[in-house]
Amino acid sequence: MSWLIKPLQIDPSLVGTPGGTYPFSVKFKGDNKAYVSSQRDREILVISIENEQVSLVERIKTEGQPTKMTMNKAMSKLYVASDNDDSVIVLDTEADDIIETIPTIAPKFLFRNKQYLRGANPNNVALSPDESTLLVTNGGTNSVAVIQLANESPSRDDDHDYDRDEHRSRRSQVVGLIPTGWYPSAVTMNGRMLYIINAKGNAGPNPDGCRDTLSIAPGSLNTCNASTQYVWQLEKAGFLSLPLPNSAHLAKLTWQVAENSNFPVAKENHEANKMAKFLRHKIKHVIYIVKENRTYDQLLGDLSIGNGDPSLAILSPYSPNHKKLALDFFTLDNFYDSGETSGVGWNWSTAARTNDSIEKTQPPNYAGRGLTYDWEGDNRNINVGLPTLTERIANRPSTPNDPDILAGTADIAAPDSSDGEENAGYIWNTALRKGLTLRNYGFYVDNLGSSGSMTEETLAHPFAAGVKQAVPAKQALAPYTDSYFRGYDQNNSDFYLYKEWEREFDQYAAKGKLPNLSLVRFPHDHFGNFGSAKFGVNTVETQMADNDYAIGLVTEKIAHSPFKDNTLIFIVEDDAQNGGDHVDAHRSIAYIVGPYVKQGAVVSKPYTTVSLLHTLSEILGLEPMGLNDGLSDFMNVFDRKQKHWTYEAVVPEILYTTKLPLPDPKLAAVDSGATQCDTRPLRNASYWNDRMAGQNFATEDKLDEASFNRALWAGLKGEAVPYPSHRRGEDLRNNRQALLAKHQAALQAVCNSTVASR
Repeated sequence: MSWLIKPLQIDPSLVGTPGGTYPFSVKFKGDNKAYVSSQRDREILVISIENEQVSLVERIKTEGQPTKMTMNKAMSKLYVASDNDDSVIVLDTEADDIIETIPTIAPKFLFRNKQYLRGANPNNVALSPDESTLLVTNGGTNSVAVIQLANESPSRDDDHDYDRDEHRSRRSQVVGLIPTGWYPSAVTMNGRMLYIINAKGNAGPNPDGCRDTLSIAPGSLNTCNASTQYVWQLEKAGFLSLPLPNSAHLAKLTWQVAENSNFPVAKENHEANKMAKFLRHKIKHVIYIVKENRTYDQLLGDLSIGNGDPSLAILSPYSPNHKKLALDFFTLDNFYDSGETSGVGWNWSTAARTNDSIEKTQPPNYAGRGLTYDWEGDNRNINVGLPTLTERIANRPSTPNDPDILAGTADIAAPDSSDGEENAGYIWNTALRKGLTLRNYGFYVDNLGSSGSMTEETLAHPFAAGVKQAVPAKQALAPYTDSYFRGYDQNNSDFYLYKEWEREFDQYAAKGKLPNLSLVRFPHDHFGNFGSAKFGVNTVETQMADNDYAIGLVTEKIAHSPFKDNTLIFIVEDDAQNGGDHVDAHRSIAYIVGPYVKQGAVVSKPYTTVSLLHTLSEILGLEPMGLNDGLSDFMNVFDRKQKHWTYEAVVPEILYTTKLPLPDPKLAAVDSGATQCDTRPLRNASYWNDRMAGQNFATEDKLDEASFNRALWAGLKGEAVPYPSHRRGEDLRNNRQALLAKHQAALQAVCNSTVASR
């Protein structure tokens, strides 16, 4: 049917006109009429089926992305869950007209004196047997909305502008909420019993972080041994059954949802509000750095403080700046990345939420069961941020020469703003609406040209060479993107990405004017391309050190700049999928560095990516992007008295084995705790290239994580050290010295055996 719903196929004059893409759900009315929801183009398609002839009758435009649908028994009304608009659309199937749009987030009293924000993610609908009640799964708020349907829907006749207050009693509305598990995605009712599917469950520890035997990825069957500790398997779906609550019980359940989701009437933190207001007057600039895929235990598990498992700290020897930042400022040992993998992770890291399309397509994509990486500005490998076919082909010559393929600039994965602006719910959109200045280094870009064919000189100094490296995949970012800052590319070095950022920063410093918000991507802690990586940064150890040194250099640069007293640096991983953690598969690292930040502290209150973005937004005075960040806690990591700070980047000693232009080790701060195994790669590039053979490093997370994580472990811990598998989750904050001594002895043994075999 896909050919039928494309505008060009209906009328040749409509070439290049958006329409009909990403069809999702079909609902039949009898034998001769059907409705199809088109998510990307936000329309419901009316299809006629007569005498075996199928034709498109009408396109009904919607405000949000229509998803699942249901119809009443008389087939006179179609109810459509509308994601990104947080509503249910009611369609009259005789006139094929939208007669009502019902908000699904919550009863109005839960948002008293505050506007509804977006992010409820309504994704499925069901009618009660008597058709007086509509049940809607709100994936984004872990709830089912109970909607009392109006006996008669108010007219939407364009010639009659009805009074909403006058007809309020006749309008359908949410009368209560039922709490569910994580991300409800289906609901039905049989008699007085409700049955609800929860798409996810809490992950828990994942020391053996790989896929199970259901995976069809190469090598998974032999490597993973059905451990089921990859994050997507740990988040098991659930089934919930309960009787339909009476009005009194529904009221209690509604308040439970309000408390769970921090709805405005349920929670207000006045002390946090005071701190946010104080910082808003002091901080004028934020550097927001997003990295790739590391867990807390991998990098900080062997700190002398915090709840870390040193036996899992396989990357700690190559991460002195990660450790120094944690010790100099604060250690977050209970921080969780909101996303499981990069597709969801980059949306959580830039919008504090996902939409339902992302949640539905990520698991099958990461299971190797098809679908494209649609979540960083490209849809089906087409940069939809570029409006014309000419631009798309110039950016990627492999783009089909067909103007009707994904016409328009709509992005299936993009969130809307809370005031309804399409595809404009990202952090940069809120900053621009606020009138703040912005600069983008590597967020949501497509790389230009093959880095493998570039000389090292060109890749190291692209501006001097006059060779642009990237084009934005978001129209809003186009005027603010440094086109000489390359995006994700494991051939490149984060050190030289830092140097390109530094080139522009020095110009800003000379003028005394820095953008309010700078977005900076350092991707080399993803690892890869060991056979072709430039500058001798071609092993896991050197690539981790390269990433570590880059964040240290940015911090040092700010600390010694004219902006040190009014700039904060926020650092986070987009997800934590490529490694083990003894607490949870989502647990990762995060930093806030600069003036008024706590120093020498351990902060064990649970925080997430959403908390970090909420804190960043509050400090810059931005409007919330949606429900999650708007209702999140402001992070308690600040100290009004701690204005003075400084930082000197540590050079990871292992980087001296590369061709990077580093300071003289006699004059530089180096990792003084480094051993002979830390100053030389345990393995060479040939070893890593052989062990990672067949892995796809061209795009974020196109890996067989099972074999990747085990090869990582064997290469850094030694072939004889058993891969961890026991899921324990205990608190390791106490008796740290004894635990660390045991770990150090084991490390030295591995080091001695590896050095002896060189």
